[in-house]
Amino acid sequence: MTLDSTSQYALPDVNLEEKTPEEIYEIGVNLFEEGKYNEAIAVLLQSDLTNFSVQYVLGNCYFEQRNYLEAVRCFGKIVKTIPNHHEECIMVLNLCALCFMQQENWKPAIHYLKKALTLNEKDLQTVTNYGICLCKIRKYNEFNLENDMESL
Repeated sequence: MTLDSTSQYALPDVNLEEKTPEEIYEIGVNLFEEGKYNEAIAVLLQSDLTNFSVQYVLGNCYFEQRNYLEAVRCFGKIVKTIPNHHEECIMVLNLCALCFMQQENWKPAIHYLKKALTLNEKDLQTVTNYGICLCKIRKYNEFNLENDMESL
């Protein structure tokens, strides 16, 4: 294993220069699935960083390491590149919210969840997470989607 000169993450002993972006991505995914998050990050940082899937796996690696700031950065890049009506956008907005929920930082979590609710006010995961956040800040009676949607 060698250290990547551009990061703090250890690269596995694989010659990535001879690999296609798709092969590099697959190596990163395999490392992620094995729970080798540092190595997965090192590999994925050598891949096509404009790719939705690469950012998604990178974000999940950071999330698993509890590096929520980097996770939100990765997920935020995805949100900027996919149309708002896609289910993937709702999923990624929920992941951003979850990063803040893990830190008990409810206000930014609610921000991301409200944005997801504007895309699909009946998405079960979003509604559930939104309700949890409102309970955590003791605003039990404020779960009124119609009023919340108008205030955005």
